[in-house]
Amino acid sequence: MKPFPFCTKAVSQSKKRKRRLPRSDDEALVLPSNPPFIWTPGQKYYVKASDGSNILEVSWALPSLRKVYEHKPEKYVSYLLNQEGEGSLISLLKNKGWILSFKSRVGDFGIYRTSKDYIFIIEIHLTDYGLLEVNNIIGFLYGYLHFLRDSPQEWIFKEIQTIRNMKFNFKDENQLDYASRLSENMLFYPPEHIISANYVCKKWDEEMIKQVIGYLIPDNMRVDHLISDFTRKADEQRMKFWYKKDIIFKIRRTSIFIRINFKEAHDTDKNSALSELFLSLLHYRLSEVKFKAKMSMCEITLRSLNGMLELNVFGFNGMLHKVLSEILFEVGSFKPADDIQYKVIKQDLERDLSNNGNHILELLLHEHLYMNGEMLRHLDQLLLDDFRSFIEDMRSQKNLQGNGLPIKSRYAAERVICLPSKANIVMSFRPASEIDTNSVAELYFQIGEVQSKSVKLPALLVLFDDVVRDGFFQKMRELENLGYTATSSITTRLKVVGYSFKIVSDKHDPYYLQDEMEKFIDHDLGKFLRDLDHQTFEDYKNSAAEELSGNFPSLKEESEDLWTSITIYRSEIFDVDKKMAEELRKARKKDLIEYYRKYFKSSYPDCRRVKINTVGYGKKMSDEEGKDMSYFKNKYDFYKC
Repeated sequence: MKPFPFCTKAVSQSKKRKRRLPRSDDEALVLPSNPPFIWTPGQKYYVKASDGSNILEVSWALPSLRKVYEHKPEKYVSYLLNQEGEGSLISLLKNKGWILSFKSRVGDFGIYRTSKDYIFIIEIHLTDYGLLEVNNIIGFLYGYLHFLRDSPQEWIFKEIQTIRNMKFNFKDENQLDYASRLSENMLFYPPEHIISANYVCKKWDEEMIKQVIGYLIPDNMRVDHLISDFTRKADEQRMKFWYKKDIIFKIRRTSIFIRINFKEAHDTDKNSALSELFLSLLHYRLSEVKFKAKMSMCEITLRSLNGMLELNVFGFNGMLHKVLSEILFEVGSFKPADDIQYKVIKQDLERDLSNNGNHILELLLHEHLYMNGEMLRHLDQLLLDDFRSFIEDMRSQKNLQGNGLPIKSRYAAERVICLPSKANIVMSFRPASEIDTNSVAELYFQIGEVQSKSVKLPALLVLFDDVVRDGFFQKMRELENLGYTATSSITTRLKVVGYSFKIVSDKHDPYYLQDEMEKFIDHDLGKFLRDLDHQTFEDYKNSAAEELSGNFPSLKEESEDLWTSITIYRSEIFDVDKKMAEELRKARKKDLIEYYRKYFKSSYPDCRRVKINTVGYGKKMSDEEGKDMSYFKNKYDFYKC
């Protein structure tokens, strides 16, 4: 393989370094007699796989083999284990109908290859028959390893040597990957081998090969058995949790989500105020924990959501357990130490509630969410003893659900309002601040509840959003200049999906803005969809499907998507985005037009909408039905989410 132009300079610079680089010929190359201890040996773990496959992973810890890179004893072992010819282990297992594939190796990076230890892995894809023969497969594996240890052959080593030389001379490697690997090699290998260290294989050592095979024993083994479905889900009387092994990013980080459902914590406006106070005090108590976590590159997110406390901890595996333990200890045990601390936190919460506006749509749709003014009225009268009594009652009734922890579980009791056929609810409010002259018009359409194992409803809504979003902005903001912002977006409340149009303006009152939005939706939008040519529709459809089926850029984003599947779809639907992409690829223009007519045309019975008008100070407010939010919550039914 011809070096890239910068390689000569890189090697030249490395020779000028003053620090001593490790060399293979000036150190005693002796491997330790015992393997490193990085797990409890002889354990077997069951995990449910994502794609319906059955995978058996057998792993052993090895000492770091970086200093013996010219010998490559691990390559000798994996080369023979991966042979598929007659008389090989793979041939035997395939002939018995037990396996589909077999691959052995030392992992390339991350926890599999460090300065202290290596991990040797055998990954076996099992057939349905092989599921019943796992112990026999492991038995045959050890028999084959015993055979290899007794008779290492130099001619096999020379064959490996030839193959690796060919790979070095002819491999076409990405420049960025190549540069990254070279910069890493400069830390570990002498100058003459910076480029070739990963391929060089020129020192035969029979005893070293025997010693490496000697580490592959049951007393050093770990077995991971991945079975059938996407997630491990334990559902017992006191436990419900989900976990998924990271097989994409392969970094030493974990993301853990936990929801604590405090029964009756938000069933009244008073209890809701007490719950918000509890969260504020908890944030205060966790200040030191959050600071230490930040210094350890751990991220902590703590929030109140639909009557539940949601915690997300993301960070390095070694630190996560300690951080999480401290947080959960505080959640389960802290009490306000004195009346001064309680009053300071309460005043801070009162200030936040006074300054922040209400999210009217969210308050309307959820059964147990309340206006800031209602909570402020109760906070003003609460004493420290009231708060302490509330905490004791709340902790005695808590239920938890999460990913990765054995915890008692119960789904949230929160519900979303189910609007009746042809609903046309109108609600008017003033802004939180008396100096706010901006008016806000929001028009919400409720589509419906996502059904078990079906994503057609939200999939078509994604396509609708892609088609409509830019047109709404251009019409309302650029052409008509009706307000500062003109946005439209999908809204998801538990399992209930909807769509919302919104304009913020200082020139027009919200009633005029509502009329303009209605004209756009009933007339302009229908004409636009009918006039949409086939190719443009296909471009919209394919673009939306491509975006949904793309890979996640980080482990954190993947874990957030999985948590959404658990909390919104109740774990009935995983890989939601990819399933929606499949639905979109089957969609026709006719389907989108029918979808629009059914849920957005005011003359159709399935069109259910809410108009929310926030009237800026200085503008006249109409006396409309809908000022009292509790009226609607008592009048209509709720989805059983």
